[in-house]
Amino acid sequence: MSGALPMWGNPEYMGVLVDEVWLPLHTHKDKLMDGTWKDKDVVVYNPVECRIPDTIGERGLTIPYFSYNDLDVKSFKEYNASINSTIPNIADNITIEGWPWHWAWMTAMISARQMNGKPDWIEPPTGDFTCLNNKIKPHRDLMWNLLSGCGLLNDSCTYVYRGITVDVVGDAIPDLGEIMIPEFYRYSLIDLINESDVEQIFFTEKTWRAVLMGKIPLVFAAPNFYQAFQQLGFQLHDEIDYSFDHITDDGFRADRIVDQLINLKEYDIIDLHHSTLDVRENNFNRLMDVFMQERLPDWMLGDITPFKYMKENRKEFADMARGWKDQHRDR
Repeated sequence: MSGALPMWGNPEYMGVLVDEVWLPLHTHKDKLMDGTWKDKDVVVYNPVECRIPDTIGERGLTIPYFSYNDLDVKSFKEYNASINSTIPNIADNITIEGWPWHWAWMTAMISARQMNGKPDWIEPPTGDFTCLNNKIKPHRDLMWNLLSGCGLLNDSCTYVYRGITVDVVGDAIPDLGEIMIPEFYRYSLIDLINESDVEQIFFTEKTWRAVLMGKIPLVFAAPNFYQAFQQLGFQLHDEIDYSFDHITDDGFRADRIVDQLINLKEYDIIDLHHSTLDVRENNFNRLMDVFMQERLPDWMLGDITPFKYMKENRKEFADMARGWKDQHRDR
């Protein structure tokens, strides 16, 4: 694929569309509030896990966002990467719409370069479960403490910002560290994932990496995460009791997820590999179908990062996904 990759954490991920022109939000956001665009229909793209009002802190970049109550525009539409935005008191001229595939695209595009163009599954798996954490968040601390209390932590459990086993691969592209795939990850079968949010259903590289690499994703996320996962066309494993998905209390939900991890670890790893292989391959193929068939939204019009990269490489990326799917079919 051609062109420079969009930088992970770049504030230009957040764009505003005015009069069919994309502008970087971080340098134009004041115009949303000072009346400059009071007669304009504006669109904002927000894929970076930010709820309003909030502050985005990405590797030293701190960008104050804005409150919906401060907007002074004719109409405002926000596209974000969540499924169930929980923003209260939205006015009649404000709409929210999710596009859950943003980080799927970014994960596969970046991982393809690391994997030399193919997701190489290790079969049969030989490693323990993985749990890869980067930034410190309360729900990640909660899960980490549960795993510690149960004696489940292993050398494939990392928490970068706590200084525990930095799994970022190399120093050449540190801004892409969260997406990069550590070597030990390839040998695991189960990936315990602490997603970025436990309030909104938000699919990031953490979930898509597991699907891409043929793992069993056991995800601590917002309630009804797996329900949304199924609605996107993915399958669940018979070996897991997903009743935790509907528990609204984070602590109770985390407890039940750890129970499922313990149950999975009681299986012989080779038997579990074989019994879950069909679902893992079906989910991988579903993700490839997304890359081959999912039409980029109409609002990806301009040259703002990362849309330009996606559009320039659309056909090449679809061909690559088709090749990945054929490769797995022929194994």
